[in-house]
Amino acid sequence: MINIPINAKVKCSDGHAGTSTYIIVNPVNQQVTDVVVQEFLHGYAEERIVPVSKITETTAKSITLSCTKEELDKMQPFADSYYVENPQESNVLLAAYVTPLDLEYTKTATENVPAASLVIQRNMSVEATDGHLGKIHELVVDPGNFQVTHILIKEGHLFKKDVVIPISHITHGDEYTIYLDLDKTAVKNLPSVDIQRHYQADAS
Repeated sequence: MINIPINAKVKCSDGHAGTSTYIIVNPVNQQVTDVVVQEFLHGYAEERIVPVSKITETTAKSITLSCTKEELDKMQPFADSYYVENPQESNVLLAAYVTPLDLEYTKTATENVPAASLVIQRNMSVEATDGHLGKIHELVVDPGNFQVTHILIKEGHLFKKDVVIPISHITHGDEYTIYLDLDKTAVKNLPSVDIQRHYQADAS
């Protein structure tokens, strides 16, 4: 099994590309479909959806892609920005000057992922049936089919070592939290799992 790190450095075939910010998972088969890469273009942060088939190598702190930076720039944005009209009576007070400013439109965004997909980011909270466990640090993935097998919680005040939890114990999740069907005692008693922290994609 391998790890796909979040908040890791991402390299294209021709140089540094940015940082991994999210992992997109198909909730039906627990397969990782994409990784979201944040890059800075002309001073602005842009996030692109990159298929996992583009990953050639990972370590605990890095991801290497087979595409070039130019090819990455052409991939689908993670979020589309657009403007919505404000109610006529709304206004904004600018700090320091405390001057009312009428704004006709507000910028917002929507994520370009399937509605049923589970979008996972580092430091999402993990909740057992009897309370908070910790935060997601890594995903453990089967290199043969990119199916997520476990989540990894770093050691902390509850655990004296990293805890690896099978994905089958996740009941559901939202924007900030993953929920398990286990209590804290059951989590502590889970068997250990060997993790390979370096992965080289097959040349085929």
